[in-house]
Amino acid sequence: MKTVHSALVVDSNDAALSVERQLSIALAKALSRKARIASATLVGWPFLLVRVEENGGYMVFDETGMLEAEVIRKVFDNHAPYIEKLSYLSSAEDFLASISSHPWQEERGEERIRLRGVVERDIMRVLNSPSVPLTSTLLPRRITGERAMAELEEWRRVQAVIKSDLERLSEHLSSFSAVSEAFIGKVAEERRRTEAAFNADIATERSNLEDLLKQRKPKVYEEVKRLVEERTPRLAEIYGILVKAQLDAEGGILPQNQLSSLVASKDRVLRELEESINSAIEPFKAEVREFRERIEGLEAKKREELGKLDEKLKSLREAVNGVKEVLGQIRRSKEEELTRLSSLPRRSIFTEEQLEVVVPFLSVSYEDGNSQVFSPMKYNGRNRSFLGFGSKVDSIASPLEEFLRDLEGKLISTKLPDNVKPMREELEKGVEWVETEGWRVRKLLEEYYL
Repeated sequence: MKTVHSALVVDSNDAALSVERQLSIALAKALSRKARIASATLVGWPFLLVRVEENGGYMVFDETGMLEAEVIRKVFDNHAPYIEKLSYLSSAEDFLASISSHPWQEERGEERIRLRGVVERDIMRVLNSPSVPLTSTLLPRRITGERAMAELEEWRRVQAVIKSDLERLSEHLSSFSAVSEAFIGKVAEERRRTEAAFNADIATERSNLEDLLKQRKPKVYEEVKRLVEERTPRLAEIYGILVKAQLDAEGGILPQNQLSSLVASKDRVLRELEESINSAIEPFKAEVREFRERIEGLEAKKREELGKLDEKLKSLREAVNGVKEVLGQIRRSKEEELTRLSSLPRRSIFTEEQLEVVVPFLSVSYEDGNSQVFSPMKYNGRNRSFLGFGSKVDSIASPLEEFLRDLEGKLISTKLPDNVKPMREELEKGVEWVETEGWRVRKLLEEYYL
């Protein structure tokens, strides 16, 4: 199997610097504490890359076995038998009560799957930066190729189970939608029939009212006409006398109180006529009023009944949508589980079916008892400050991948021999170049390490 070494320090384009420059920059970073170094060790962390045929990417395994991916697969009830029983319920009320009390989101448990050695975080930026090998002490390999293939098969198995969960959830949603739409359809049909029945009764009453009005209006007309004609001679006489009296009153011959008495007589006669007319048409108005009250009663009853059915439809739809949302949430959680698994293999610049990539770390022990580990880093470029003063040496490089900084702590307690000091010649060449870049590191190197 091919072994590739990645870079400890890369440039702004993620391309590896020469070995000399990598060593000098990494050591300068370590010397920024201005504490004397007791030992400095390049440690090689081996990663196994296995091509995954599903997407052409690579599954990355930590061969030391210190890393693993844990997947939690939630297990939910199989609702298919319950949904089938729903179709046998006799009423929408029973259906609503049943789905509202059913524990749709209740979990039966969970399955914890540990994929030993699998690196979940994306570190391809580091792995895709090949370099001339740095002399390093390799960490012990505990994950073999056979073990990696077994974990890969477990990864496939879990995906197949989750896909089966998703298919079952889709079936649940489909069958529940069919059953719920049937009950909603029954209530909607009941509403349509109820509205149609009320509309028919109201239409009948309106038709009867129109027929009544056609019959009664001519009679009312004749009756009122007769009453007015009967009183017309008397009214004519009264108005004649009243006009004469008004003239006399205007000439001061007739006292005002006598004129007022004549006016009161005229008003009384008109009032009697109005009362006679009202008395004559009241039976007709009562008949019309009876029809109107029946129509208004039907309309009020219609609003009441339709309101009840609308409320039932609203409750049904809200409950059904709530169940669909719960099942949808479960499906989304399953999709997230599947996405997390399917995204583990990642694209790379390599073409081999399997290969090993050794990632270098610089482990430093200081004479004051402290230790520090430096993961692959990116060179920040020339020091732009005047004469190299003003910029701290610590800013010479930045971590290339934050996740690898989490791995630094796993190496701090590792006691390893110094394998950097023997490369004094390479260090000298690297320091010369770093000095030309404006970074004053020679004095630090001579004073605190060499």
